[in-house]
Amino acid sequence: MDRDFHFGATYTAAIASGVNIIDASEALTLARAAQYVDEFSGSLYKKAREKLTAKNKGIAQTVQGNGALFAHDLANYTGEDRWTAQLWPVFHFLPTVIPSHDMPQPTISDLEDRALTPLICRPYSPLANQLIEECRRLWAKQVETPQKRTDYLIRIGITMHTLADTFAHANFIGLICKNINEVENIREHPDPQSLGETKLLLPLLEYSPAFLSSGYGYLGHGRIGHLPDQAWLHYSYTPAWCRGPRDRDNPLIYTEAYFYMEKTLEYIFGRKSTYPKSRADITVPPGQWTEKVTFFRSNDSVEKQIEAWKALNSAPALRIGYKPFHIEDEKDLVLLFARQAFKHQDLVLSKCELLRDILASKRVTV
Repeated sequence: MDRDFHFGATYTAAIASGVNIIDASEALTLARAAQYVDEFSGSLYKKAREKLTAKNKGIAQTVQGNGALFAHDLANYTGEDRWTAQLWPVFHFLPTVIPSHDMPQPTISDLEDRALTPLICRPYSPLANQLIEECRRLWAKQVETPQKRTDYLIRIGITMHTLADTFAHANFIGLICKNINEVENIREHPDPQSLGETKLLLPLLEYSPAFLSSGYGYLGHGRIGHLPDQAWLHYSYTPAWCRGPRDRDNPLIYTEAYFYMEKTLEYIFGRKSTYPKSRADITVPPGQWTEKVTFFRSNDSVEKQIEAWKALNSAPALRIGYKPFHIEDEKDLVLLFARQAFKHQDLVLSKCELLRDILASKRVTV
């Protein structure tokens, strides 16, 4: 997902779910944190360490740039870089842990790689539920510790990013693994309103090349390029780890993710007693569902999506557009973000023994 969803959709969902609980500026803080997960890279992390004198302890980086990934490709995640490998499954490809009944049966012959299939990212996972429960617990505490309110808003924003990505990044794993992350037969499907042939997607330079089986091109959805993150696309592909093509209608998927986020935030803020555990739990008036699907399908660029989100929500805070946390004039917010990212990371690793064991061993590249 891109800034249009992680910022625009998250802000709108926070406003809709937090009526009389959070104001527009707090919804903006939550949404900025959700988007900043895609921006707090190694250079910003190092700058934060220097400015905030936080060193390594208690703060976490949340994304890597292509340069760093290429360096890791050559270095095979050794030395100081090794610990950053955990950020992809922690923040962007949350493991399923316990495969759901509707998850395809793996057809991987390599036993070591087959053992990694519980780390494949899927929505509505037990691990996702644990992150939601932790956010609700923290938000309930802010009544007694109002000085922590901004901390918890940022933590919720980080969690919303991770949960939203489970929809867009489904069927991939946040580690380098050719037997899981390789894809073939990538095809675009025409808009349902038009009549047209499917066509092959991804010219040579639109996806991550992988010259070695341990190359970073086999990290996450690198081999399918940016397709999962573009809200308006409908495409299909065949993953390496199971038989048959996977149909990916992004407008439908993003609509489901939006309402999942809105209902989950209502639970976190204490307005509801439960949250969606499956697609069947997302009950939305058909008119609203159709409106959102049409919305996602009709805006074919990130900037158009952002403008459309602004039009959908009249709250003035969104009118200023997205502004990342800035180390020079928002040191406190950057530090809060880095610390809450570390706590999010720590919780995920504590709940996922398989991921923790892999990251503790030399098998970071698998």
